[in-house]
Amino acid sequence: MGGVMTGALVLGGVADVIGRLKTLMMALLGTIAFEGFSAFAPTLVVMAMLRYLGGICCALVILVSFVFSQELVGMDWRSFCGIFIAMSFAVGIGVFSALASVMDTWRTLTFICSVSGIVFLILPCYIPESPRWLASQGRNDEAKEILEGMARRNGKFSNLPTNWEISVTGNSKDESDKKPQGVGLLVSHPYVLLLTLIQIYSWFVNSATYYGLTIAASNLGGDAYVSTALSGLIEIPACVVAIGIIDRIGRRLTLCGFMMIGGSACLCIQFLPVQFVNVKTLLALCGKLSISASFSVCYIH
Repeated sequence: MGGVMTGALVLGGVADVIGRLKTLMMALLGTIAFEGFSAFAPTLVVMAMLRYLGGICCALVILVSFVFSQELVGMDWRSFCGIFIAMSFAVGIGVFSALASVMDTWRTLTFICSVSGIVFLILPCYIPESPRWLASQGRNDEAKEILEGMARRNGKFSNLPTNWEISVTGNSKDESDKKPQGVGLLVSHPYVLLLTLIQIYSWFVNSATYYGLTIAASNLGGDAYVSTALSGLIEIPACVVAIGIIDRIGRRLTLCGFMMIGGSACLCIQFLPVQFVNVKTLLALCGKLSISASFSVCYIH
């Protein structure tokens, strides 16, 4: 997680410089390599260093994958696409738990999970660079060619206007150079700074609760592998519910509502007597379901 934080803070802007697809492929290759080598680490220190480097690359894989997907679809599909991607966490936890139950050592489990990402290295053969990023770099001809290719494969090419062109709205480069850019933009105005701090706190609460409940799933009782798998798979209905309501009541209400439900469920666990095991388990699953939904909305919001 330290590597993930470092990657998000230090290298988060790499995709804006060299492109979404190149960054994604480099980060994916780094994740496979560092995490794969950690399975053969001779000491704890070496393993920790490799996992840290793997976490840096993994952060880029997660962030760039989300941004990439949002730029490849229209506005009407962004909520669905963003939350649908969050379901991959649920599937991953379930598959990881199943593999862990049959693997003999953690080294084997780590290696198998790491090398499974090799199949995604063929993505450049099927997925083009983000046309939105290309347009933002002034490479309109390339962006237009990609969009026309998408329309042709979807059978919509005939719907395109004759001699259509790409136009990028926003400030000119000269005007943009005079205004704060990057992180500076987030602290350029008191109101924007307040919104930024609220988002940071929201992300902190969602992350701490989500990963805390995931790690503690084995303490729910029963088989640890089954408990962890159920903790992950319960995220699927949570994401389905989020998809159904986010465009009806808005991002803010969806996010706040799920956070309040999840927080209340987790808080109630602390005041229940020890013998109420089943009730605690139910509340923990309710908390995980709710926080999973709010976490998926965090990316979009």
